[in-house]
Amino acid sequence: MRRAFLLTLTAVAIFAAEKKPLPGRSGNEILDAEATVIVDKDEIKALLGDDMGGTIVVVKVKITPKEGAIKIWLDDFSLLNSKAGLKVQPFQPSQIAGSAKLMVRTTYSSGGAGTSSNGPTWGGLGGRGSQMPGNGGGVGNTSAVASAEATLSDGGKETVNPLLEVLKQKVLIEKETTETVEGLLYFPVEGKNKVKDLELYYKNPQQGKFVITFALK
Repeated sequence: MRRAFLLTLTAVAIFAAEKKPLPGRSGNEILDAEATVIVDKDEIKALLGDDMGGTIVVVKVKITPKEGAIKIWLDDFSLLNSKAGLKVQPFQPSQIAGSAKLMVRTTYSSGGAGTSSNGPTWGGLGGRGSQMPGNGGGVGNTSAVASAEATLSDGGKETVNPLLEVLKQKVLIEKETTETVEGLLYFPVEGKNKVKDLELYYKNPQQGKFVITFALK
């Protein structure tokens, strides 16, 4: 009986371990892209040294130019949560781990929603203002329009968050390149996010657009 119980626990553990996000792939005539989304707080902590209070979704990105040089800009990427109707652009490292405090808030308007929720405080915007990039719009069948905003409180005498250097080392670097580049995108997405509900959008006036969808093993 005990052996059967242990075998059952092992099977459950193996099944759970297999439920990992698969890399999504897409591209166009100018570039190819591969991306993996990370929503689990433990995985984010293992990757960055901190889970940031569950206010950040991380996407690993690999971009390969097909012909000639391309320009990498973080603002060309957006993460869409189709279920929540939320679309956001990635943060710079200093917007997450600066000296001031960051309060993430998702607000809903139109369609009679009229609600808001406050997420936990973390990091900072590095003095770049209180408006979070990537205010969202209506998505799918939802009647509410969702947007993500951030407010700042004074960091006082606090020193710069030591996480900042880690985020800078691993972020997707903005530059012009003819070589394959890899890095992380940090998206401010509040609440629980399921892999199947997320999509990575890319749009650049000169380099076209594509969408990467995600799935589990």
